[in-house]
Amino acid sequence: LLVKETAMQTVGLTALVEKLKLKNLTPEVDMSDTVITTPNINQLWKEIVINEDKLVYDPDIDKNRYAKTFCSSISQNETLSILGFLRKKAKTISEEQDVNVLYLSFGTLEWEDTVQKKQMSSPLILVPVSIMQDSIKAPISIKINEDEVLVNPTLAYRLKHDFKASLPDLVDENYEKTIEKIKEFAQNNGWTVKEEAYLRIFSFLKIN
Repeated sequence: LLVKETAMQTVGLTALVEKLKLKNLTPEVDMSDTVITTPNINQLWKEIVINEDKLVYDPDIDKNRYAKTFCSSISQNETLSILGFLRKKAKTISEEQDVNVLYLSFGTLEWEDTVQKKQMSSPLILVPVSIMQDSIKAPISIKINEDEVLVNPTLAYRLKHDFKASLPDLVDENYEKTIEKIKEFAQNNGWTVKEEAYLRIFSFLKIN
């Protein structure tokens, strides 16, 4: 999944930003509180991105029923409902448009858009994932897919275009090094970074 500058110039920045739901990190449904709380964000990156492990959703994580697990900040029923929705929605869009829209986002940039006079919350590092369930009774799991891990390209373009600020690139798929560079970048511009991980649909524009 690659967003090219030439294509941005063709469709226009406003249209592209709207397609990526960049404004205030707006998802398809209200999932503002569905933070993945376990494992912690560094371990989550290691298991999902580096080891390419499959993580099983387990609300009773202390029972150690599965080798690799995750849980969220909301109730079991809410989480299962959201995971089911995301799985169905991502599958439908993939079949219709041949594009992945399901991402695990690592880190959020809290910044002020002085052009639109708004406080913004934008996802930083986007990891493409799939939600899997072998049967109705089987547990739900997430795993990285074959698409590219990337720093939010539309945010990078927007900050460069409107504020002459260059958002750091991904450093060798190393989360800690990347987020430290981004924190320094944010501090230099009077912005902040929240280290949280969200599982959400982001409507990217597919460009070959």
